Amino acid sequence: MGQPKQLLPYRATTLLGHTALVALSLGASEVVVVLGSRADEVAVALDGLAVKAVVNDHWSEGMGSSIRVGFQALGPVDVGVIMLADQPSVTAEHLRALVERIGNGGCTIAATSYDGIAGPPCAFSRSEFPALLALAGDTGARALIRGGAGEVAMIEFPDAALDVDTEADYEKLVQFPTA
Repeated sequence: MGQPKQLLPYRATTLLGHTALVALSLGASEVVVVLGSRADEVAVALDGLAVKAVVNDHWSEGMGSSIRVGFQALGPVDVGVIMLADQPSVTAEHLRALVERIGNGGCTIAATSYDGIAGPPCAFSRSEFPALLALAGDTGARALIRGGAGEVAMIEFPDAALDVDTEADYEKLVQFPTA
């Protein structure tokens, strides 16, 4: 792919624009978008959207650094959600289910289960924020999901397994768009 995958056209916007719109449709008090490589170029996908874009200058260190930057920029909220721009089938309803599980289920982490693994999107109660802020390198939130101190709830969402990591993934996505 010649351009950043976040800028690939999808549903009258881009993958990143679509993801931001899904997050905004959740009705969250704040949506933080972490930008990394080619941040200035990628940020155009967010023009006109009521999101707070922050740049991770250390994006090459890995996912942990992006999570840190995002949670450092997050205001006073009870639940934080991590979602990725390359999972276009994620819906606001799924995000809402994750957040509600934190609020109603007594758990501190709610993660998505697909293809036998647990991963993003996932939601974290405020009590987990210090652990998220301590992530380093390419260690993402999966380390907390698998071995965190808090109780973890799993929510099945097989469509979350669809991600756009290669040109072939993208071609499949535009040929057979998600609902």
